[in-house]
Amino acid sequence: MTHKTLRTDTDWHELWQDMMSKCYAIAYDKNGRLKQWSVSQAKDYLQYSNPEYYQALIALTAVTAEESVLDIGCGPGVLSLPFSKVAKTVTAVDSAPGMLEVLCENMKPQNLRNITCVNKAWRTVQVGVDIKREYDVVISSNSISLLGVREQTINGKTSQDWNLVEALSKMTQVGKRVYVTFRLGGDNDSELFRLLGKDYQPHPNHIILYNVLHQMGIRPNFEVLSFAKRRSDDSAGLLKWLDWIEKFNSEEKEAIMKHHAENERNLLDTPDLWGIFWWKNTNR
Repeated sequence: MTHKTLRTDTDWHELWQDMMSKCYAIAYDKNGRLKQWSVSQAKDYLQYSNPEYYQALIALTAVTAEESVLDIGCGPGVLSLPFSKVAKTVTAVDSAPGMLEVLCENMKPQNLRNITCVNKAWRTVQVGVDIKREYDVVISSNSISLLGVREQTINGKTSQDWNLVEALSKMTQVGKRVYVTFRLGGDNDSELFRLLGKDYQPHPNHIILYNVLHQMGIRPNFEVLSFAKRRSDDSAGLLKWLDWIEKFNSEEKEAIMKHHAENERNLLDTPDLWGIFWWKNTNR
């Protein structure tokens, strides 16, 4: 399945960068740096991951026992752990130490010894130094938002450079087969922000991502995965996230929790949809 571009005169990467710089869901610390997930958050994330998701990706990528996998934005090992059981080697890259700590904790009881961890943001990873120069499968699973970010300090002030083209180009450079996954489905947050009287600044959607790829000269395949919801977004987990992101006052958090409770049944009845863009590196 393929998509058509919307407009040929739009600089889609510039649009991506602008939206990411304003996105409400990106959390920063008091020094303006990106917040990193803690060990407890990483454990929660791994606990509630859906086995059907990684099973579907293993089938789609068709990884064999002689192949290598590069998992970018690996988190606590949602893909790295199961992929290591079917692939020859897995290289797991993540900028959050807490994520990699949980991944390593889960390697030991499963006696997995073919995973190499790299604690860096993707754009700071050096090909041929931190990672190999070639992998059979390169995948960014549910990490597209932060895939292209690189933090920089100018005049003592930290800021973020959102260069997705550089990140995608590096993936294509080292991968024979490249996969980028992301959530699809309705956007419940826009209505919520309207009720709160706040300006809604969402993540860029998959249409923008497709057009960024198209303007790079990449014509990706597109797949959709659909799963039944295993559980609603846990209220306690939602409250933890609201406290962590630090962008809402107590009254706003109360309104968000009420909105969540009122729509919980609808959330459960809505399929868990995932989109996947993937392409082959014809130069490999």
